[in-house]
Amino acid sequence: MSNRSVELTQQQRKQRKVLKALVAEAWDVLSKHDFSAAKRIVGRAATVAHGLHMDLARAGNEPQHHAYMIKNRGMPPSEPEFYRHLHPLDDLVAWLYGRAKKDPIDQTLGLTFMVEIACRRWRHPDVYTFERTQDGWNISAVGIGGRCDRSGHPYLFKNLHQDYIEHPSSLGSWLERLWGMAENGLSPRRLDRGLQDLAKWISTVECSAPTRGIWKPGGIRDPSR
Repeated sequence: MSNRSVELTQQQRKQRKVLKALVAEAWDVLSKHDFSAAKRIVGRAATVAHGLHMDLARAGNEPQHHAYMIKNRGMPPSEPEFYRHLHPLDDLVAWLYGRAKKDPIDQTLGLTFMVEIACRRWRHPDVYTFERTQDGWNISAVGIGGRCDRSGHPYLFKNLHQDYIEHPSSLGSWLERLWGMAENGLSPRRLDRGLQDLAKWISTVECSAPTRGIWKPGGIRDPSR
C-alpha cells in the first residue's frame, strides 16, 4: 500500500470528510455498546466508501487495501459489501489521507523451530520441530511427522496422543493464531518465543495430570476387592 497523498477532486474531498466523520462516529457509538446504532452508521459509511472507491477506480486511482484485509473479507474491495465493516473503512480512510501502512513482510516462511515438550510416559522431554509453510506447518517428533494445517492437525496431535501427552483443549486455535501473526510480520525470534510458550503450556498441563493413588501406573484395582 502506498503512503503518498491521494489527489482528490473537490467533491471527493467532501466525501472523504463525510466518511472520516462517519467512521469516527461508528467507533464512538460502538465503544458505548450501542451495536444497533453502530451497524446503521457503518451501513451509511459503506455506501459512501463504495461510491468513492468506484469513482476513484474509474479515474485510474483505485484505493489499495492490505492483502490480509481482502482475504479476511472474502471478496474484492469493488463489492459493495466489502465496506460493511469498520476495519476496511478504517483502511480506506487511512489510504485517502496518505497514512496507509505497507503490507507486513512475512519473515518466517520456511524457517524451522525446535521446542521441548514434557512426556510423563518416557520421563524425559520430547523434541518437536515446527517448519512454517505456505498453508500451515511441517511438524515432526521422534515418532511421526508431516504437513499440517495451521492448527497443527494432524501430526502435532498424533504425536501428543501416541505418547499420552495431555494438552490444552484450545491448543489448535492458539497455534493457528500464532501462524496468522507470523504471516503478518512476526519476527523469527518472536515466533520462536510463541512456540516455546505453547510448548511450556503443554508441558504444564502434562505435568499437572494426577499421578498418585489410583492414577499411579498399576494403581487401579478392582473396587470390589
